[in-house]
Amino acid sequence: MNALTRLVVAAALTVIAAPSIAKEEYVYGPEPDWAHYNSLGEAALRAQLPDSDNWSVSWPYGYMQARWWHKGKTPGWLTCGIMTAKVPAPGQRSPVKFVAVIDYDRVRMIDISQKDSNSLVNVACADFAQQGKLPPARLRPPVLDLSVARIGLTIRPMPEGAYVVATAAGSASNRAGLVPGTVITRANGIALAGLADAMIKILSSGATALTLETATGGRVEVIAAP
Repeated sequence: MNALTRLVVAAALTVIAAPSIAKEEYVYGPEPDWAHYNSLGEAALRAQLPDSDNWSVSWPYGYMQARWWHKGKTPGWLTCGIMTAKVPAPGQRSPVKFVAVIDYDRVRMIDISQKDSNSLVNVACADFAQQGKLPPARLRPPVLDLSVARIGLTIRPMPEGAYVVATAAGSASNRAGLVPGTVITRANGIALAGLADAMIKILSSGATALTLETATGGRVEVIAAP
């Protein structure tokens, strides 16, 4: 049974914060401040522990964009962490793994592993790490916003394409209805994924009309001034 199957079928979880957002569509965005996300996750975790001062919390991995399945799907930035008891009580297990799902400065879910080493959290975290899906722990990388002055668009390169940071008032992008948070994946049929700052050449091309496709399946026509 692979990790995805276990995520779907496992029913017995220890959940300490589990908002249900099964019908919400996940929209990708630029990488957050990871240290800030760790602080949010640790605060939510400790708020649910009766003896929170007795636990140290470590974040050995970075985050990946994923959906964590429990009572629906919880999308966001996901990572696995470890809780270690400073003074273990009799019969208390330590260390303990947990999964945190955080997005838009909100802790969406934290699952704590059960006693069984084959529990959902333990198995999933081991699989994610072994498959290289969980990156090494890191702070937020420096980002450089790019300006497409011709159409009044400010973007930030990301793996999936161009993240819209802002549109200038009255610009071609603004008139076309582009809004911050939109992820542009293709421009005039050309995929932007993985192009980094080279995508600026495509978006700044001399074409009067730009047909932009978004990560949510939308299509936007931007008419640049002649």
